[in-house]
Amino acid sequence: MKPILLNIVIIFTLIQGIIACAKFRRDGNFQVCIDSWLKGFIRQIGVHVQLSLG
Repeated sequence: MKPILLNIVIIFTLIQGIIACAKFRRDGNFQVCIDSWLKGFIRQIGVHVQLSLG
């Protein structure tokens, strides 16, 4: 995967996660949502990096 494409995917995924978590903001779970989402996101990035490096 080209680095520019990976950057676009990362940015798009970040925006998606923030929008998804914003729905929970009224319940006061925004920080919890972001924390758990970020852990999954970082795991995904690790998989992408491993795949792109071969």
